[in-house]
Amino acid sequence: ASAVGRDVVLFLNQCVLINKLNQILLATPKFSISNALQENINSYNHAVLLSTKLSAYKGVTPGDHVLNILVKNNLHIPDNLAKDQHASNLLKNAVKEALTQKGALIKKNVKTSIKSKQSIYQLAAASVSGTRCTVTRKLHLEDNGGKFWDNVDDRLVMV
Repeated sequence: ASAVGRDVVLFLNQCVLINKLNQILLATPKFSISNALQENINSYNHAVLLSTKLSAYKGVTPGDHVLNILVKNNLHIPDNLAKDQHASNLLKNAVKEALTQKGALIKKNVKTSIKSKQSIYQLAAASVSGTRCTVTRKLHLEDNGGKFWDNVDDRLVMV
């Protein structure tokens, strides 16, 4: 076998290999939101919406926070998310839809608590039920007339 013959055989083998790789790549399914990813989206959406550190509850800010958490922790997202526009749009839409649903649920809880005269603590506890979020403080303020700040000062002195 001559050098040209070996080059032709190598070239043909490379072409066959490229064709097989193309068949494999074309056969891979497009990205879709898995149940595990949807569960992570829902839980992080709830946590982000209830966060005291969130600068805005409307617009893209909450969604960006959730997406950053998902990407940072690599939670069931494709490796090529930055390059795959379809996957990126699908993920953004799933986060946006879940945020809308969680926001509506929280609004509904607030309306119900106003009608039933729940305390803020009871509302917060009801809002985080079923999640891994917790209410960290229980505060109760009563109207002390004009002595509110005097009572705060006295309480600070005690502490």
